[in-house]
Amino acid sequence: MTLEELRKKLREKTQGLDAIKIKAFAADATEDDRKSFDTAMDEIDGIVRDMKSLEREIQLKAASAEDANRGIGDNSGERAPAVPKKSLKTADKIGLVVQGLIKSKRGECAGVYDHIEKSGYGAVADEIFGMNAKALNASTGVNGGFLIPPNMSNEITDLLYPSTSFLRLNPMAIPMPNGTYEEAAGATGASSSWTSEMQPSQASEPTMRQLKMSAKALTSLIPMTRNFMDFTLPSAVSWVQRNMLMTMSIEYDKGLMRGDGNQSAPLGLYKIPGIGSYSTAKWGADGVAPTLAEIDATAAGLSLHMSTRNVPMASAKWVMTERVRTYLSNVRNGFGVQVWPELDGETPRWKNRPVLVTTNLPENLGVTGDQAELALVAGDFVMHGDVGAMEMLYSQEGSVIINGQMFSGIQHRMGFLVAVQQTDVNLRYLASVAVANDVRWGAAA
Repeated sequence: MTLEELRKKLREKTQGLDAIKIKAFAADATEDDRKSFDTAMDEIDGIVRDMKSLEREIQLKAASAEDANRGIGDNSGERAPAVPKKSLKTADKIGLVVQGLIKSKRGECAGVYDHIEKSGYGAVADEIFGMNAKALNASTGVNGGFLIPPNMSNEITDLLYPSTSFLRLNPMAIPMPNGTYEEAAGATGASSSWTSEMQPSQASEPTMRQLKMSAKALTSLIPMTRNFMDFTLPSAVSWVQRNMLMTMSIEYDKGLMRGDGNQSAPLGLYKIPGIGSYSTAKWGADGVAPTLAEIDATAAGLSLHMSTRNVPMASAKWVMTERVRTYLSNVRNGFGVQVWPELDGETPRWKNRPVLVTTNLPENLGVTGDQAELALVAGDFVMHGDVGAMEMLYSQEGSVIINGQMFSGIQHRMGFLVAVQQTDVNLRYLASVAVANDVRWGAAA
């Protein structure tokens, strides 16, 4: 088995480890569940040992070949000076990939790998595509399609992380290599009890439901001017961050947090039947300027939804829009003192829990047109289905409709980049999400 095959095997084993670990350490875990986890860890250790052995072999062969070429005692020639390896950040790599995709479509290079290598980043090309990619010339299809390798797809996800509240929940990654995933999951949590000697244990009977996920395609369409190929790499990187990643981040949150499940859209966390869905009127906090007591009652109600249903809350985080955070940050007590100063700063907290602030979710919901959502989500029980590789397509012949206007690639001298990432979401425990869905706090009176 080659080193690249071992790396692929290691990725597959580690991607599936989270699901095995959850079962192994669940309250109702069996001895077989625990053995499965131990076996998986042993297999991963074995793969790592094999990789180290092969890497050692490659190093020894390289050293041996160098000495043989020079000859014993041959000091006549000087070694070539070491060339520093060029490394790039993820956004830089995407910029190169996009440039290579367009150039190959125009016939200006043999493929994405070829473009990256000719740009002076051969080591980066090998890192992205694997050492054998040069021979295969890195998969640019006749239709302008390009499949981002899984290792770089993971880097893109990391790049989306800071601006995507769903990813900042740190959901459990569930591999879906075939586009689907299915298992039995709990609608309610398990329970435990104390017993004395010779007394039978009280087995809990959690409510079960069928958990299913199927790949939904997140498609980002980005119009591009023809002069993109004249961009320097820093300019291309800036374009990637402002356009491609920004649109993907917004749609990630819209779909995976509150998608309606219609047609090709995922059913978002806030829309899954059976979660805690509340009106702020329950606590008298349905106005634009609720009292301190009404806000406290709302927060307590959402927290109690989880705790009274035996949901572990170590990973629970608040998700709120910027308007709601700003309003809460400005709340003062009777002495004019800021009640929650911890909401200010780069790592805000509220009620002793982390806060994820987002501008990706709407603040114009409901009949009043000024409602937002305030949610408490335990990320450990959020399941993020991941198909793996991201696909990119480029066309300059097609036409698209943008804001009701038809744009032709040829007539308008522009091209269209399409990035496609397949994913889905579900919950291991329904009670791990509680949402106040009509929050008007801070809206204009």
